[in-house]
Amino acid sequence: MRKYIILLISTIFIILVIGNIDISAPSKPVIAEPLPIVINEKEETDYYIAQTFDEKVAIFVPYESEPFLITEINIKTLPSLDQEKLNLGIILDESYPLNKFIEDFTS
Repeated sequence: MRKYIILLISTIFIILVIGNIDISAPSKPVIAEPLPIVINEKEETDYYIAQTFDEKVAIFVPYESEPFLITEINIKTLPSLDQEKLNLGIILDESYPLNKFIEDFTS
């Protein structure tokens, strides 16, 4: 049994020396930097974002800071759940007609 322990320790020592493996603790913590997010603003999108803008329901094209459509729907007239969803932004697939979305909020 003693021979196996000596053999095991010797093998580990040889692996460490030959493999040049550093098992010591790093002198300071290694902090990974976040990867940059690259957004291609010219890319065509297949969705819109409904969101609040000046207390109105507005429709945005992704990557644009100004809405391309501002409705006359005041968010204060909507149920609180709808207001919360609009504050976060509602993703609208391009296949869903915008006039149908607006009609849903006005009826």
